[in-house]
Amino acid sequence: VMCSIHQPRTLIFDLFDHLMVLQGGQQVFDGAATECVGYFDGLGYPLPPRTNPADWLMDVITTDEKGADAPKLPQLFAERASQKGAEWAEQLPSGVPAAKPEDVRLTAAGAG
Repeated sequence: VMCSIHQPRTLIFDLFDHLMVLQGGQQVFDGAATECVGYFDGLGYPLPPRTNPADWLMDVITTDEKGADAPKLPQLFAERASQKGAEWAEQLPSGVPAAKPEDVRLTAAGAG
């Protein structure tokens, strides 16, 4: 089941299993909701104490009119996804073909 919830309260956010975060129609995170805060912290966006993670995510992914904030999150996500794919390919048993980087495409749902 997939649904879109805009800035849920913390108690609701904590119930999520999987989270996909989009910025301008491009993925900036896709994974376990429990890993989201650590992922963005690793990119230099730490969650302040006593802050609703959903509110904080909106601040992280929102750009101003000039695009000054959060400039390269979709690009960073794509790079990390590519790295993760290479790591998974290394773990495949011998004889199982791995996808080549040029065969991997990230797609994102955009606002129509």
